[in-house]
Amino acid sequence: MRSASLCSMTVNLPPALEAWVENRVKNGLAASSEEVVGEALQLMMLLEQEQTGRFDRLKALIDAGLEDIEAGRVSAVTDGLIAEIKRQGKGRPFAGLKRANITALKLGMFNPTEELDKLNEGR
Repeated sequence: MRSASLCSMTVNLPPALEAWVENRVKNGLAASSEEVVGEALQLMMLLEQEQTGRFDRLKALIDAGLEDIEAGRVSAVTDGLIAEIKRQGKGRPFAGLKRANITALKLGMFNPTEELDKLNEGR
């Protein structure tokens, strides 16, 4: 997905990343180091867009919750309510997994076990 016009840039990488880039080219997973870096940057852009989308959705939910509080549409938090929320969440461990994370998983840049641990820490 290269455009007709390319820019030139010098990038200094730590030895481990340089070896990883060279290994991908050597093993035929990419045609050049430029392709590896370009695809990595595109993936980073996708992940950043996903994070921005999550932030925007969270902000909208918070705003809606604050509006509910101001309008008096609130109820007491009980142990039963908390248990119900946890019960609903347990059956959907990968519900929040988005396309950018799936792409990262395919590229070995996403660890679903770590993500599940993060989700479970919040429960």
